Amino acid sequence: MAKNTGALSQMIPRIIPSVIACILLGAHFLRAGNIALTLVVALFPLILWFKSRWAWLAVQYMDYLGAIVWSVTALGIIQERVAMGRAWGVSAVILGSAAIFSVFAGVLLRSCGLKTGILEK
Repeated sequence: MAKNTGALSQMIPRIIPSVIACILLGAHFLRAGNIALTLVVALFPLILWFKSRWAWLAVQYMDYLGAIVWSVTALGIIQERVAMGRAWGVSAVILGSAAIFSVFAGVLLRSCGLKTGILEK
């Protein structure tokens, strides 16, 4: 029992960034008015309760997909603001940070899965 408690205490800090990344991506879709996609993305990390390889990989890939969404959104906003002659630097920094955070969350989740042996099954 003590061994499982130690593994759990190591896993939770590595899972939290993925949960945050999914909630942020859900908020992005909510701003666009897509309620269904918001719920799916925001609740997606709940599949980690299965503690199986496919669940960990799915959440990890969701984090990477989120980084792509943030990057595409950033490029679109930058192009739009440049065309209108408006400042675009702050938007680029914010959305770029969201993309980097999503990649970080995916990498951290992968390291957690490898460390606990979940991804080796």
